[in-house]
Amino acid sequence: MAGRSDVQAITVSDEVAASTTFIAAAARPNTAFTLANTSFASEYAANVSVGSGTLAAQAVLGSNRVRLKGFSIVSGGSAGVINFYNGAPEDGTILFKSRTIGTDNTTVDRTIPEDGVLFENGFVVNYTIGTIDMMTFFYA
Repeated sequence: MAGRSDVQAITVSDEVAASTTFIAAAARPNTAFTLANTSFASEYAANVSVGSGTLAAQAVLGSNRVRLKGFSIVSGGSAGVINFYNGAPEDGTILFKSRTIGTDNTTVDRTIPEDGVLFENGFVVNYTIGTIDMMTFFYA
């Protein structure tokens, strides 16, 4: 009888482009609009927009201990670096990096030998939006 694998997979799909107006379109408020710790001498002066930047991060199993066994990355339209963090990007450590090819829909598959890479404080990837279309991580 064959053994059963404890390897699981999670897929991250990047479908939203960076946009300074993704959450709220540029518009000038017609009533009061307060900015924290900011004041203008001659009332509110210009349009306001709320959006997202170009960096994104995705946690795999939060802060749980995990071993990365392999990954598959489908490249977006431009090349970019993917950082593999032990812990969160704010206070974690980059254990290694990978690079997308930059040719849209080109796949890079990697198998990590032996026991894989151990992320003791959780596994988080950090990347630039537009450099990946989809990533699948195989972990145990």
